[in-house]
Amino acid sequence: MFCGEHDTISSLQEQKEFAATIEDCTFAAIGEADHWVFLQRRFEASDLVMRFFTDQPLTDLGYLVEPAVAAG
Repeated sequence: MFCGEHDTISSLQEQKEFAATIEDCTFAAIGEADHWVFLQRRFEASDLVMRFFTDQPLTDLGYLVEPAVAAG
């Protein structure tokens, strides 16, 4: 699960808390984006999705505001 760092509809903290309720969930936040993360940072959002579906690591990604973490 991921979001934009400045999401005003559902805050970063609220989304982290929600992710914690999902078993085996990994949470990440893309910097310099809000609720429209797929429009604002489309290459980064696409990269994150592709990495998830192809079991690539989510480490050392400069566009994340903090390292992706196991949340649930």
